[in-house]
Amino acid sequence: MNEKTNLIDSSYEEGYLMGIHRIITLMQQQAEAFGISLEKISLHNIDPYKVKKLIKGLGEVNE
Repeated sequence: MNEKTNLIDSSYEEGYLMGIHRIITLMQQQAEAFGISLEKISLHNIDPYKVKKLIKGLGEVNE
């Protein structure tokens, strides 16, 4: 693979993970706003900030 392909793959993966992070945090925020417990919708043990750590580490993995 060439450098351009790696950059495109890395950018895609980063964007994908950022989307997952945003969806999880939005669902957790909306549940709290509507008085729905995170346990009830199985989001209590999901840490969206672990996804952020993956995003930050993504560049290191592909370099």
